[in-house]
Amino acid sequence: MWANYQASKGFEIVIINDVKDAKSGKKFHLLFVSNDKITQIVLSTSKIAETVLYPDDRKQKKPVTSVTIRLTNQTMAHQQVVVDTQGTYEYVLHISSSLMEEKNVEKAVVLAVQRGMTRVWLWNGEGGTPDELIDGIVEFVNVVGGHVGIPDYRLKRLPVVDNMCWKYGDHMDMAHFLRYCETMKNGFIERLNQAMESSWHDSMVDDALGMPAWQLCGSYYSL
Repeated sequence: MWANYQASKGFEIVIINDVKDAKSGKKFHLLFVSNDKITQIVLSTSKIAETVLYPDDRKQKKPVTSVTIRLTNQTMAHQQVVVDTQGTYEYVLHISSSLMEEKNVEKAVVLAVQRGMTRVWLWNGEGGTPDELIDGIVEFVNVVGGHVGIPDYRLKRLPVVDNMCWKYGDHMDMAHFLRYCETMKNGFIERLNQAMESSWHDSMVDDALGMPAWQLCGSYYSL
């Protein structure tokens, strides 16, 4: 276990390599731990997530006291990162050791940590926010951070159910729509995140937009 306290960020960073004797674990140590690169990745991705979710420094942020990066060979249902809490505002990012087999290992690790750090900073309505919306916001941050792009063919793929086009669809489709909402209503993502601090109800999307969401669904599909 390796730990480093980042006073400037206010949270402790802990690195745990569960597969240190395996090929993937040795590669992780060589490329990311021995040179402190993983710490810098945590800090840089945290900054991106904070900038997107909390652009106004006057707004109170979600408290974060500790972030643990844990390289694991546990099966994670095709996910490359899973975020758990181990205490009050202490978070563990379980990173799949399979990332060490990627052609561009550093890019894969950065993308996984970015997804994890966005979930760390993102409120989720005490677990009530729809998973599709959370996943979409996570990918929206990846897009803003320049980690991924969104192919044009995804522009009109979100299904509309009960006048809502933000509640269903995959994460990339959702990210595209959320980017459109942010463009049309600046500060939408920040307002939505703040609203999700302690509860969730579907009207929060309307409130954060300042208009019924179905109206933007309509204009989005007319692009």
